[in-house]
Amino acid sequence: MRHLRGIDDLEASDIGAVFNAIWRYRAGERPPRMLEGRQVCLAFFQPSTRTRVGFQRAVDLLGATTTGFAGLAETRAVPPYAESMRDSLQVLAQMTDALVVRSPVDLREIGNVDWLDVPLINAGDGLHEHPVQALTDAWCIASRRPEWADLTLGLVGDVGARVVRSLLLLCARLGLRRCLAFAPDVDGWPEDVQERLRARGVQIEFVQRLEEVVAGSDALEVMPYRMPDSARGLLPPDPARVVNRALVQRCNPQILLLHPGPRSWELDPDTDGLVNSLFFEQVRAGCGAKIASLLLALESRDVEWLSPRTARAAATLAPLVAHATVMRNPGDSRSSVT
Repeated sequence: MRHLRGIDDLEASDIGAVFNAIWRYRAGERPPRMLEGRQVCLAFFQPSTRTRVGFQRAVDLLGATTTGFAGLAETRAVPPYAESMRDSLQVLAQMTDALVVRSPVDLREIGNVDWLDVPLINAGDGLHEHPVQALTDAWCIASRRPEWADLTLGLVGDVGARVVRSLLLLCARLGLRRCLAFAPDVDGWPEDVQERLRARGVQIEFVQRLEEVVAGSDALEVMPYRMPDSARGLLPPDPARVVNRALVQRCNPQILLLHPGPRSWELDPDTDGLVNSLFFEQVRAGCGAKIASLLLALESRDVEWLSPRTARAAATLAPLVAHATVMRNPGDSRSSVT
């Protein structure tokens, strides 16, 4: 992996390496300081809490330094200058060894980024993808429910969000076969995502009641019903649409609860004390995923830290990586990787 723009840039071995790194990080291990002397630019054209601070910590642990900015207003990409995204990234690439980019616009608008001389890691772009968050969330599920073919993934809220797109594409590669969704304010998934899920044999079902998706799922990814970055803003609270402790205990006490954050009213904090709540575990595991993405992007994939730490980790990875074949977009000339 050089650039990580989306899930399609990941080979099966990359997915395994990221999962191994998270296992090690969550076991208390810290990575070797392999990136000393390197500098990583955190080019956050869109504000962030978890992702930006998580990458900052990952860079620090690897021995590198950071530079960058935390919002569009801190750049010349706003009027009266309105520097293009392509020019901005090329300028930053002259001064750093890697770019971690978060953008309010889809990075696909600037086309292939192979003209960059340094690797780019997508930290969330427009409505496109958020691959590192998806890797984190998939590990949180797999570390507890490793058999994807027997698992039903539930989704609540805005299923058109970039995190959901990346998560669905990744989980389909890992062997997911069934997905339920409660998304009363969304017409459906983007057509390209639906086509690729069907091609993978993933059964898709939209349900009419929140109770149905909670009762019928093994893991539940909760999102705001309308993303905070929407021009229309957040929806007002609706008690009938809240995933809370009482609902979980009544419908499915064993369900894994995830939310990539930031959460609004759709996931009640009273669920944080439940044994299967992963809201804060996603934050902790995310640091391991960010460490791995930096090592892979800077072509340090052979380090021992990216190999299985324990028999449990290896056993969990075996069925995952076995399913993780690459499915390219129609018309993509790159060869498939198993």
